[in-house]
Amino acid sequence: MAKIIKNFTLNNSKKNLNGVVPIKDQCYKELEITYDWYREKPLNILTQKKKGGPIDVYKEFKGDGRVVRVGLEFETGNISSAHRSMNKLLLGMNHQELELGVILMPVYALSYYLTDRVSNYEELEPYFELAEYTPFIFIGFNANQFDPSVEAIPKGKDGMSKRSIKKMDGKIIIKPPHSFHHGDN
Repeated sequence: MAKIIKNFTLNNSKKNLNGVVPIKDQCYKELEITYDWYREKPLNILTQKKKGGPIDVYKEFKGDGRVVRVGLEFETGNISSAHRSMNKLLLGMNHQELELGVILMPVYALSYYLTDRVSNYEELEPYFELAEYTPFIFIGFNANQFDPSVEAIPKGKDGMSKRSIKKMDGKIIIKPPHSFHHGDN
């Protein structure tokens, strides 16, 4: 995962200054283009229940005559959203739709400078034991550097940013992603 989230420098001049969607979009873009992941994979169990949204990104790894289905949630919402993401992935594993669940989220040191009330690794950590006997990975990430002189990462205006999406159905919709200073890439 270290290769996916590129090195970036974050403006740390003020609490809650930076947006989160461009960070998430950079990760999605790298997963889609370089590693052939797909966005917005619905789980059959949630479709049947008519509740819950799709998995953020999904990939099937094939080899040795078997398939390992992996769902990844990039969590940049509040703590309730982080719990929903965790529950969605666990539900997918319980219903044999996933073999591995991954949650990727900022650590506290980073979340302090992101949009207000973004959950963080340390905030969700007390609940990791709920996934203790399942193939589940929790990944916390941080900026490589903090510098108050770099441009702040833009915040979305309506909660939905323009982005390129490679959906499971194979359709590709290309829209220009946000840009931000992200160091050496």
